[in-house]
Amino acid sequence: MLPVLRLVALASFAALSGCAEPSPDADQDGYTADVDCDDGAPAVNPNAVEACNLIDDDCDGDIDEEVLPTWYADVDGDQHGNPEAMEQACIRPEAFVDVGDDCDDANAAVNPEADELCTGVDDDCDGEIDESSALDAPTWWEDTDGDGFGNVQAPTRACDVPAGHVANALDCDDVDLAVFPDATEACNGVDDDCDDIVDEEDAIDAPSWFIDLDGDGHGIEGFTAVQCESPPGYAPVDDDCDDTDAAVFPDAPESCDGRDEDCDGEADEAGSAGEPDWYADVDGDGFGDATAVSTACDAPAGTVADATDCDDAALNVHPGAAERCDGADDDCDGTVDEDDAVDAVEWYADADGDGWGNEAISAYACAAPAGFVADATDCDDADGAVSPGATEVCDNFTDDDCDTTANACAPSGTTGASLASAAWIGAAAGDGAGGAVAGLGDADGDGVGDALIGGSADDTSGADAGAAWFVAGPVAGTSALPTSIGFWGEAAGDSAGSAVAGPGDVDGDGLADALVGAPGADLTGADSGAVYLLLGGVSASRSLGDADARLRGTSAGDRAGASVAGVGDVDADGFADVLVGAPGEGTGGVAAGAAYLMAGPFAGDFDLYNADTWLGGEAAGDEAGSGVAGAGDVDGDGTPDLLVAAPGADGGAGAVYLVLGPAWGEVDLADADARLAGEAAGDGAGSALAGAGDTDGDGYGDVLVGAAEAGSGAGAAYLARGPVLGDLSLATADVRLLGAGGDDGLGSAVSAADLDGDGRADVAVGAAAESTGAAAGGSVWAFYGPLDGALGLGGAGAQWYGDAAEARFGSAIAGIPDADGNGYADILVGAPGWAAGGSGAGAVFFFGGSGL
Repeated sequence: MLPVLRLVALASFAALSGCAEPSPDADQDGYTADVDCDDGAPAVNPNAVEACNLIDDDCDGDIDEEVLPTWYADVDGDQHGNPEAMEQACIRPEAFVDVGDDCDDANAAVNPEADELCTGVDDDCDGEIDESSALDAPTWWEDTDGDGFGNVQAPTRACDVPAGHVANALDCDDVDLAVFPDATEACNGVDDDCDDIVDEEDAIDAPSWFIDLDGDGHGIEGFTAVQCESPPGYAPVDDDCDDTDAAVFPDAPESCDGRDEDCDGEADEAGSAGEPDWYADVDGDGFGDATAVSTACDAPAGTVADATDCDDAALNVHPGAAERCDGADDDCDGTVDEDDAVDAVEWYADADGDGWGNEAISAYACAAPAGFVADATDCDDADGAVSPGATEVCDNFTDDDCDTTANACAPSGTTGASLASAAWIGAAAGDGAGGAVAGLGDADGDGVGDALIGGSADDTSGADAGAAWFVAGPVAGTSALPTSIGFWGEAAGDSAGSAVAGPGDVDGDGLADALVGAPGADLTGADSGAVYLLLGGVSASRSLGDADARLRGTSAGDRAGASVAGVGDVDADGFADVLVGAPGEGTGGVAAGAAYLMAGPFAGDFDLYNADTWLGGEAAGDEAGSGVAGAGDVDGDGTPDLLVAAPGADGGAGAVYLVLGPAWGEVDLADADARLAGEAAGDGAGSALAGAGDTDGDGYGDVLVGAAEAGSGAGAAYLARGPVLGDLSLATADVRLLGAGGDDGLGSAVSAADLDGDGRADVAVGAAAESTGAAAGGSVWAFYGPLDGALGLGGAGAQWYGDAAEARFGSAIAGIPDADGNGYADILVGAPGWAAGGSGAGAVFFFGGSGL
C-alpha cells in the first residue's frame, strides 16, 4: 500500500508545483520532504543503501529487504554451525553462528578446525575418517623379509598397521631373513644381530688363536684368543718351539747356527743350509790348505775356515805373518821380501850421487833401491858438493858441510877497530860522533844498505846543537865526517843525534827513511825534546828544522827523542810506524817517563801529546822511554810488538816492558803484557835495548836487554826468548851474558843481526869501558846462536875492540842490512871518545859479516 501512496503523492506534487510552495529538506540530505520518507534522518532518503536496521533506509516502502544475514545453529558450541538448521535475521539469534560447516553439531570436538585423530570419527569434517595425517597416527616400518623387524629406511604412518609392516625399525638388513637384532652372530662378515659389530668375539663359530710373539705363523699354548679374525700377533696353531725367533717353527729350513729351527728336537743336523767348508790346518797356524776341504756345520778336528795358507807345513808362513827379509813369501801375498817387511831398512834418496841421502825422501826395502843410500844427513841433495863429508867454503851462502854453522867462516877472533873494513871519523873535538848509530836499509835507491851516525855534541848550528850524518853504502875505507850529507840540529843545546834509527818506509815510497832524536830541543819548553823524520831520497845536507816531519815533546823537561825506534807496521796499513822515548815526561810522577807511538805516514809539525799511543811510566824516577825498540812479533800473532826501557825503575834495578801490538790510546806500563825486571838495585836494566829477531828459529821474536851497571859495573846482557808474558826477573832469562869484571859496563849497547848467514839472528853486546886494546877503549862481542844459559865472554864467536884509550868503543851498536855488497848482514860500532879527529871527536867502525 505504501508504494502506491508514494506515487500518488509524487503526482500530486508535480501537478501543483507550478503554483504551490517548494517542500522543505529538513535533514539537509538533498531530498525534500515530499520525496524523503524520513526528512528528519539524513541517512534515510531514496538514494540510501538499505541496511539491516529495521528501517526503510532507501524509502522504497520495504524494510531490510535483501540484506538479512543467515545464521546457523551451534548446539555443541564449537563456533561451527549446523548447515541443516539456519535462520535469517539482522541480529544473530542465541546459539547461532555465521558459519554452517559442522558435520556433527552434537560433538564440540568435531569441526573443520579440529585435529584428525585415530578415533573412528571424521574429526575435521573433511569427509575422511582416520586418514594417515591423523595427529596421533603411529609410524609403521616395512618388514620386507618378514622377520618381525622393520626397515628404518621405509616408514609409513597410519591409524591401523598396514600389511607387511611392523611397529619397530630395528632390522639392519631387511632383505635377509637371518639378520635381525635377536639373530645369532656367526663368522660370516655380516652383522647378524644388528649390534653394529661384525663377527664379534661371541660369534657361535669363532675359532681359537694362539699368541705368536715372533710373527712366524706358529703360536704357543697358554695364550689364546677366540674370535672370527686373527688378532695381531696371533697364529692359528700352537706348535712353535721357540716363539722368540721368527726363523724357528715346524718345517723351517735348518741352518748351521746351533739352533733347532724346524722344531724336530735336533740342531745343526747334516744337510743344514749354509754348511761351511773347512780346510785342513796341518801346521796349526790358523790358516788352512785350500786343497783339503770338508763340509759341516761345526769344524771337524784339525780344520779351519781359512783356506789361504801358502805353505801348510810351515808354522810361520801364512797371510797373517809379518814379512821378513828372509827370501820367503812369509805373508802369502805372492811377493818375496817386499818393502813392508818388518825388518826392512829405511833408505834415503841420493839424487846427487854423493853418498849422502835426503831425509825428506825415503823408502823401506830389504835391499837398497837404486839411487838410495842408508845415510839421511845430506842438507842439499841437488848439489853433489854439499854433504856432511864436504869442506865448508866461506861466503858462498851454502852450508857445504851440513852442520848448520858457519864454522870458521863467520867473523871470529879478536880484531882492533883500526882494522875495521870502513870507518868514519868525527870532524871536530867534542862532537861525540858514534854516540848513536843505525842501519837504515836502502835510503837512496841503489839496492845497498845505508847507515846513519849521530853526534849529539856537534857545534855546527851552535854549541851542542848536535847532528846526524848519512852514510851511503856500499862502504869502504876511512872517511871524515860529514861524508856527503849531514843533518844539523836546529839550535844550541838540542843534542840532535843523541838517538838515531831506521824506521823503515814511513811514507810508502819504497825508500828507507831516517829518524833523529834531539832530547835537548826547546820547541815547547826547555828540554821538551823533538824527533825529526827524514824521508828517503835525501841528496843534500840540511838543518833538521827542514825535516819532513817534526815531532815535538809535550812539556819542558820531557827530553822527547832520547830514544827512537822503528817498530814495523803495527796497524797493518802498509806504512812503517815509529816509537819515541821521553824519559823526563811527568804524567806518572817526576821523570816517570813515557813513550809515544806514531802511526805512519805523518808529515809536518806534530805534538806528541796527540800521538796514537801514550805508554806511561809506573812511578817517579823510572825514566821510562830511556830506551825504546821494536820487539818484532814476540807472541806470534803477526803484529809487531813494542819495547820500552825504564832503567830507573825498582830503585835503579831497571825494567823493560813488552806491550803486544796493536796498542792504541793510553797504556799504563803497569798494565804491560810483560815486565822484565833487573836483578838487583842499581843494575840499570834497559840501559840498552833491542828486538833480537828470532835467535832460536822457533818463529817468535826474542828480546835483548843490556844492564851496564850489573855486577858492580861489570855489566850484563840478557836474552829472553819469545813468547814472553807476565812479570819476570832477568835473573831467569834464557840467556845471561856476564861481564868480566871491573867497570867494563857490558850491556852499554846491544844489537842483533845474522852476521854468519845461518838464518838465525846473532847477538852483539858492547862494553864501552872494557880495556882489551887500551884503557876504556871498549869492546864488542858477537855470540852466534843458538845460545842458552849463563855465558861468559869466552863463549863469544868474535870480539872487536877499541885500540885507543877512552875511545868508548861499543857505546853504540847497530846490526845493519848488507852495506858492503857481500850478501851478509854487517855491524856498526860507535866510539864517541875516539880522538883521531880531535879529543872526543868520535868515530864509527864498520865490520862486515861473513859465513856460509
